[in-house]
Amino acid sequence: MPNIILFGPPAAGKGTQAKILSEHYQHPHLSTGDMFRDAHAQQTPLGIYAHDQFWGKGILVPDGITNQMVYERLRKEDCKKGFFLDGYPRTLGQAKSLEHYLSTHKRSLEGVLYFICDNETLVLRATSRKICKGCKAIYGLEVAPKRDGECDSGCGELSRRHDDKEDIIRERLQEYFQKTASLLEFYRERKILKPIDATRSVQEVFADAKKIIDSL
Repeated sequence: MPNIILFGPPAAGKGTQAKILSEHYQHPHLSTGDMFRDAHAQQTPLGIYAHDQFWGKGILVPDGITNQMVYERLRKEDCKKGFFLDGYPRTLGQAKSLEHYLSTHKRSLEGVLYFICDNETLVLRATSRKICKGCKAIYGLEVAPKRDGECDSGCGELSRRHDDKEDIIRERLQEYFQKTASLLEFYRERKILKPIDATRSVQEVFADAKKIIDSL
């Protein structure tokens, strides 16, 4: 099973697709967003600092802090056969650091799924989505819960991320595109960037992602 990155702007559907792909291929979904939100909820020093100084303000967390959290997770047993990495890397520095980390552990990336979506759709999706407090399932415009405010799996209530506000989302998008242009070129040069039209339905996007992964 290959090691895969899901790459794209906030609310492009990376989290939804990563969860589906993780269940389908039985390999872990690693979300830096979830890592930082969980650390903040648990009030760890790193979680508090990262939230108050960076992502709580719509600013990307510095590479050193993010790298530290990701590599600790990649060392766990369940990642050894493959993983779906969501929300990382977001800068060229992170990408080069990840490449070095994997090479020193005799591993590599086989594919970067690049989810493409226009800004207005991204803002609408982000401000409409709700997250299960238990399993982290994402509901929104295209995937509605069977019962309002409750996860279909019955494991928790649904809530909005406090950072899913229009002004914060637009700031995140602006910073995202400024900082990721060189990252796209980095993966294009390595011939592992795989564009996917993320404006379509969840099922259509999954079908494309599965076809790409199965061909690697």
